Amino acid sequence: MSSLLAWYVLVVVFVFAALLLAGVYAQSKSAGDFDTQWQTPIGWLLGAALVGILAVGIIGVYGTAVRVPRRRELLPYLAHTMPLVAGCVLLAIAAGHGRLAVLVRRAESVSVETLSSTTGPVIATGVVEPTTHETSPALSQPAVCWSWQFSIRGVSGQTDDRWLVRKADSGGVPFALADDSGSIRVDPRESAITLPMVDEHVCPADGPQPGRVGQNLHRSVAGNEYRYQEGVASDGDRLSVLGTVENQTLVAARIYQPAQANVAGRQYARRAAAAAVGGVLTVGLGVVLAARYFQTPTPFL
Repeated sequence: MSSLLAWYVLVVVFVFAALLLAGVYAQSKSAGDFDTQWQTPIGWLLGAALVGILAVGIIGVYGTAVRVPRRRELLPYLAHTMPLVAGCVLLAIAAGHGRLAVLVRRAESVSVETLSSTTGPVIATGVVEPTTHETSPALSQPAVCWSWQFSIRGVSGQTDDRWLVRKADSGGVPFALADDSGSIRVDPRESAITLPMVDEHVCPADGPQPGRVGQNLHRSVAGNEYRYQEGVASDGDRLSVLGTVENQTLVAARIYQPAQANVAGRQYARRAAAAAVGGVLTVGLGVVLAARYFQTPTPFL
């Protein structure tokens, strides 16, 4: 039982608390980057990491070697246990992309006129009608929805001239989408929006910043540079909206340009398959490595 106590008190509980705090911090700093870029909620990633940690703990409990990691054994310990955790995270990413691939495949491409009588996921393509605009957060442009990314270069310890992405997000306000058959209200507030980021602004880190994103940043030292990239949709722009109709409103799950929507389902499916294969192989390798480290009897070793 000493092995069990050591694992759950010294490792599992500690790492779970560390993951929880890291997740909250990362979500606040990334401003939605996990769901926008990884297509997987951060809660799924944290849950998968916890499952991997618990799996390593169970393997350690049933091992014949009572090994509580000490400082000098930290690198071998991580090398034998982290693959199992990483494999579980890859499976969570596969599930996130797979969910979207199924959603896109199930969605019907319909005209705006028939949306009110359609149940289940739909894809509607139309033009943004003139409406009240919001100011985009990165570059202060008039828009109904947007995608943005914030990068920095010149930070302490950086040895090259690459831009390091620090934040990314998307958002929008309700607007009307119209085609030849009519128009419908779109609610994009809970959606992930993917628009080409064609607008860019580079400025000194200690100088004036262009939008709300920059106003909320801690100013960096002189010599560093900030880069804001943004894509927006406004009156007359064509958009494809994936979502469901509720109370005569199209509640968006994803918003794309029409050309992006045509390939989104295939991209999600390919990424889900790649992450699933990589996750299964990594989990298998992780089980073998952890069992060897703790000398846990298994049928295949």
